[in-house]
Amino acid sequence: MVRNRRALLGSCLLLAACSLLTSKVEDLRVDAVDFVGLESKADAPVLTQFLRDDDVALKVTLSSTTDLGRLAENKNLNVAFDAASCPLESASELSKWPYVYLSGVEVGYIGLTDEQRNRYKDLAARVSPPQRFEYNVYINSKEAQSTRRAVVSYDLLSRPFDVCLRFSGGNMIGAGLTSNIVQISRSDIIEAEKKARVRRAR
Repeated sequence: MVRNRRALLGSCLLLAACSLLTSKVEDLRVDAVDFVGLESKADAPVLTQFLRDDDVALKVTLSSTTDLGRLAENKNLNVAFDAASCPLESASELSKWPYVYLSGVEVGYIGLTDEQRNRYKDLAARVSPPQRFEYNVYINSKEAQSTRRAVVSYDLLSRPFDVCLRFSGGNMIGAGLTSNIVQISRSDIIEAEKKARVRRAR
């Protein structure tokens, strides 16, 4: 009994410590949704790393008053995001390029070069309260047959659905990063696809 109680106490202390080590962005919101391909000059440097020539990705513009790069540097964190069909906690993962960007520059600290970090700092310095930091993430528009069991087959262009996402991240010593969950509605995805189709037809 004593051993079990000690084990339980240890687990509780560990959970409490992990909770204290986790930084949370509380005010994340969705500002824009678009479908972009390699023809988009602003997005091409990112898209060429994972997108096939004839594909498009769902680009989500998110904003927060939190400077993620500074937070990542202070806590020695990497920065990523989770995306799934809603609700996020119980749904299968969507295929995505897992990094977060500020004006095309990757956000984070671990694994980035000094040049990348300095480019981010230069961009972040241009944001003054009450302005919000605008971040971009990219989700594959479709996944025909994934080799990863957690990723389901889907097609946001022909069979759109509500998508939920949040920031995530951490490091090897247990510190973490999370945020409030935001939702991209099915109707917003349909509207984004219509606008992208009109733009490509010009």
